[in-house]
Order: sequence, then C-alpha cells, then structure tokens
Amino acid sequence: MKIVKCMEDVEAIAASPNIKAVVKGEMEALIKGMSSGEVHYNPDRDGYVVLVEQGDTQEAIRNEIGTSLMNALWEGMKFVNNTFVGVVLFNNEYGLSVVIPDASWLDMQLRMKLFYEADIVPDGKA
Repeated sequence: MKIVKCMEDVEAIAASPNIKAVVKGEMEALIKGMSSGEVHYNPDRDGYVVLVEQGDTQEAIRNEIGTSLMNALWEGMKFVNNTFVGVVLFNNEYGLSVVIPDASWLDMQLRMKLFYEADIVPDGKA
C-alpha cells in the first residue's frame, strides 16, 4: 500500500504508467478541490490518496481506511484506466481516495462489488 499526500509522493511510486496517472489525477483533484483563497490543501485535515497493492493485508487496509475494502461505504466509485477509484468519507471535509488496480490478484467477490459500486457490467475477465 502506498500513501500519497503530495505530488512528490506520486513521483516516488513504482507503478505502471496507467496506475500512476490515476493516482496523479486523484491527487491533483484533491489539492484543487480542497484549496481556495488562503486555505491550502492539508492531508491531515482534508485526506489523501491510498494506492492498494498486491500483498496488502486486510489488517493493513483496515488500519488505513477504517474498514475492509469489501465493507467500505463508498461515497463514489469510478473505473478509470482499468483501475477502481473510490472515496471513503469520514466527515464533510476529510476523506480518502482509494485506488485499486483491476488486477488478477484482486479477490473476485471484491472485484464484482467494485464493478457494482461503479455501476459497470464487468467484461468477464479474471
């Protein structure tokens, strides 16, 4: 799992160009959306991006986002560049953008739930 709280963190990620582009887009949107006038994005106040990777344990995910991926209450889910992007909100201002690659290591039940959340009919690939 990678925690991304600034653009420098995006550049440090060792991931495919597609995944990196998704993480970068989410980070840019978070910075822009949470900055206005004199108020600037602050990851401790506003939230950040979490990249889920192969081998991440349910315990580690639960410790970071407060729940399992299967039980998360997704405030939004989209499918971009073969990657799921969902938001877990903790209050009106603080949330985590969770990036989950649609990869062969992803649990099939979780994959189906994420497709459902994104309102997409899966193509049947495993």
